[in-house]
Amino acid sequence: MDIDKLRIGLDENGDLLVNNYYDREGAILILSDGHSGNIISIYQKKDKLQKEITYPFTEGERYGIKNGQEVVAPPKYQYIGAFINGFALMEQNNKWGTINEKGEVLIPPRYDALYSYSDEHAFLAKKDSLWGVIDEKEREKLPFAYEKVQWLCDGGVITPIFLVKKGNKWGILNKEGGEILPPIYDEITQLGWAYFSLKKDGKEGRYFQQEGRRDGFIPAVFTRFEQKGESYYNRVGGLRKYWLAYQGEEACFVDAEGYQYKAIATPKTFFGNLILEDTHHKNAIWLKGILYEPDLSTRQKIKD
Repeated sequence: MDIDKLRIGLDENGDLLVNNYYDREGAILILSDGHSGNIISIYQKKDKLQKEITYPFTEGERYGIKNGQEVVAPPKYQYIGAFINGFALMEQNNKWGTINEKGEVLIPPRYDALYSYSDEHAFLAKKDSLWGVIDEKEREKLPFAYEKVQWLCDGGVITPIFLVKKGNKWGILNKEGGEILPPIYDEITQLGWAYFSLKKDGKEGRYFQQEGRRDGFIPAVFTRFEQKGESYYNRVGGLRKYWLAYQGEEACFVDAEGYQYKAIATPKTFFGNLILEDTHHKNAIWLKGILYEPDLSTRQKIKD
């Protein structure tokens, strides 16, 4: 159960105080740790700002820059964002660039779109209808060759990656622009933490990152994956080693190294299976009265 409360008022100095209280409790019927806390923000009026604080201001429909009450850059821009790491995004003549706290243009406004996506002074940029990545010196980290670029970092993956779309197909690149998966997939969808579905020509595969190990890859040659066994983690034994998939209607198991195994199907009652799975069958999946397990003696490389 989540609780969010927002209280707004004035502090003892007459400044605007915003107190955001949050409480993240464990879910009902599932014992888990929760946490709570306060996020307090204080806002001062512009005429009370210290001289060394630089911020964008507006005059009419135009943006400029002030340091305290001193104008650093006249209001001639369509937009100037907040300053982070010494620069701000700005728009002029419907093009985007960056500007520093002295009012000096760093990246000239010549891009159709520009987004700061990391603390490494790198930017997602759009030019001539295509996306790429540039640094603060406008050096290309990714060429302007993609219809879409998505940056995935903290919270969703182990190491940062780009999802890219080229020629109406999707692929995955590392943060240096190196190719992890070529842009040959019709869809790439994130299913969970560091875990992705790959779809190609009506077939499915999987890609996922592993802490301290080589990334896992299952080629997109399967009709579907069983949702009950879809979790990246088994409920016992930690990291899941095998997934239940189908080729047509025939069930099989696959692993992170790209190997395939025949499935052993044994009728089991739910409660009998529950005990069995928890003690001896960590890789088993119980489904509609059938216990499925990989036959490890049938290991063979998946043909892509």
